[in-house]
Amino acid sequence: MSIVILLLVPVAFWLLLVRPQRQRVAAQRALLSGLQAGEEVLTSGGLIGRIVEVRESEVSLEVAPGTVVRVALAAIIGRPQGGSAPEPPPPADPFHNEDAD
Repeated sequence: MSIVILLLVPVAFWLLLVRPQRQRVAAQRALLSGLQAGEEVLTSGGLIGRIVEVRESEVSLEVAPGTVVRVALAAIIGRPQGGSAPEPPPPADPFHNEDAD
């Protein structure tokens, strides 16, 4: 019985820890190798931007119109969920009194 347990522990360790980590690493490598200009990405620091240029170890991201930042390639963690940020609401009319309605 103890031999079975000694054999099951390494198998369980591999299935629960090693295999999922290898899958995550493979997915991250695939993401980084397929980056192209024009794609929207998310960095580990929380910046969301559109790729302007891809270099060997860094990318240039446009985070706002006319604002380009250089980011290490390893800082790219994925694509943002749900697409782009929503458009801001239009400015409120300062002459409209909501209480009067």
